[in-house]
Amino acid sequence: MAIFHRILLVVVAASLGVFATPPMASAGHTKSINLKFPRFSVPPRSDREVCTFVKLPRSEPFDAAGTLIVNHGNKKDFTSHHFLLYAYTGTRLDEFAALQGVIKDSKGCIDFGPTDTTTRVLIGGSQSERSLQMAPPGLATQILPTVAGANKKAFGLILNSHWINGTDETQHASVKIKIMPSKPHTVKRYLTPIFEVVANGFLKVPPHQVSTLPHAQARQEVHCQLRRP
Repeated sequence: MAIFHRILLVVVAASLGVFATPPMASAGHTKSINLKFPRFSVPPRSDREVCTFVKLPRSEPFDAAGTLIVNHGNKKDFTSHHFLLYAYTGTRLDEFAALQGVIKDSKGCIDFGPTDTTTRVLIGGSQSERSLQMAPPGLATQILPTVAGANKKAFGLILNSHWINGTDETQHASVKIKIMPSKPHTVKRYLTPIFEVVANGFLKVPPHQVSTLPHAQARQEVHCQLRRP
């Protein structure tokens, strides 16, 4: 079986001395955002990475306290390699219209949607069957609306799912996602996620073996800023 590199997802938070009072626009929400990646098939003895898009009409920012991601379909020799959720922050939201709810094969969603692929913010991710990730108290990840057609604002969410099928039969998978809101008037700082993939090149484990990597070789120096609301 081929060697698979695992994705290292790092979210770093630094504490700043002075807290600012959040504006009313980011005071918090009472309802979670629930999403689902539609059920798709993965051929025998192969892996498949797919993307889809969801547009949610929203005029105000959403302060996310955390995410719950559940990968459905896991079994022996059939597992999720990763799931990633991005929020689109560019000005070309309407160009995703043809991709709404469509499942498209794509590596990392790089060729998915408009070419401004750097205007995406990582909201959450998972490499396990069930992953609950919550920000520390006072911190949140902010999802900002962008302008769609007729000057209407909306969230543009990109969903990326990658599964590996080591069986001799076609398998099926789906993903359910819940983005949970922060409590009103509790956010002091916004998290900036760091998606680090350079380390993938150093993490190699042959089948049925154990490998170790000295800390000095794997060390990555990263910096992160926290925005005031």
